[in-house]
Amino acid sequence: MHQIRTGELVDLSVQQVVDCSARPNMRGAFKCVLKNGGIATASTYPYVGNRGECDTRRAARIAASIDGYSVVMWSDESALMRKVANGPVACGISCTPEFDAYAGGVLKASAPNTLDHAVLVVGYGTDRDEGDYWIIKNSWGTGWGENGYARIQRGVPFVGGPFGLAQLIMFPYLRRPSSETVCSTSTGSSKKRKRDTKFKE
Repeated sequence: MHQIRTGELVDLSVQQVVDCSARPNMRGAFKCVLKNGGIATASTYPYVGNRGECDTRRAARIAASIDGYSVVMWSDESALMRKVANGPVACGISCTPEFDAYAGGVLKASAPNTLDHAVLVVGYGTDRDEGDYWIIKNSWGTGWGENGYARIQRGVPFVGGPFGLAQLIMFPYLRRPSSETVCSTSTGSSKKRKRDTKFKE
């Protein structure tokens, strides 16, 4: 969203939301950024991999900000694709042993279980040999996956998407949007499913 607003791509601090969030989950992360008035860069507040004391001095060096965030629950891959087309979105995910050990390539999807981790979905694509995939950014540093990113199989028959990626979607906005209805397009139906829930300061 910062890049859309300014044209500048910056790597934002994961460690800041780990240290400074009241609750260690996606909603807590967005609330942390809103309460602080923004978020620092990863170079200003570098990742260490453990929750520590909030460094308010570093957190005050704001590099990007948001006006609020929206939540979509129990969506599908078609709706997720529409959201990602407008910018990165945060998603819950089932952190399976296969996901944990991922080292490259297109990770074959498994049926969703408990959502116990969060990632950033930044895009999607197609590999000639391995098929359609999502591009996700993890928070475990550049030593994991493909320089900190992963490609996960897209277009799977599981409710909630691969590893539950479409079960819980959260994304920031830069100004309060109009009410939006998320519709299922996987079956061609326009039946209303669930409205976005929007939050702001």
